[in-house]
Amino acid sequence: KVIAEHPTSDVVPDVYYALGTAQQEAGRDKDAATTYRAFLDKFPKDKLAGECRLRLGMSLLQQKGYAEAAKLFEQSAALADFPLADFAVMQQARCSYEQKQLAKAATLYETLPKRLAASAKGGPAMLAAGKCWYQAKDMPRAEAALTAALTRKFDDAPEAAYWLGQTLLERKKPTDAVPVLDKAIADYPKSAFLPQLAFTRIN
Repeated sequence: KVIAEHPTSDVVPDVYYALGTAQQEAGRDKDAATTYRAFLDKFPKDKLAGECRLRLGMSLLQQKGYAEAAKLFEQSAALADFPLADFAVMQQARCSYEQKQLAKAATLYETLPKRLAASAKGGPAMLAAGKCWYQAKDMPRAEAALTAALTRKFDDAPEAAYWLGQTLLERKKPTDAVPVLDKAIADYPKSAFLPQLAFTRIN
């Protein structure tokens, strides 16, 4: 109603943004995508354009429009001083993963700590990269990524230790796996990954 009655008002961009986010949060991703497209068409230089582009990508991702979503995430991540750039990179990589492009996804994840050194998502990104390389059966690169992940402090470090242990076993390096697993078991006694860590340690 506000948009229809006051199309030139300064608040119209905010109304589009509010409408899009409400639709998105209600699970109406197709409607949200339409709203965000309208926003970007009408207000490409607005202060909220970067976030709307990112949100449009998320709506398309939910609809499995991976290729278009990936381009939007790439554009968002490239914006200067964009506060959600690290999230955008993670979602761009996820689009490749969902399309079974494991090597491409892993490589994208690995760019995050290089491009955005201060991001708290560096550890999760390297864990995700390691898991992609593992699934792609590139064990040397999986080992490198997971080892790098464990140099960082983050909530999913026990999972990174588990996958590194699995990778080292795949590489016939059980003596290297033991200290990794022992340290994770000692450091994270309440982790949900403790059973997997202990079982891998037994192996």
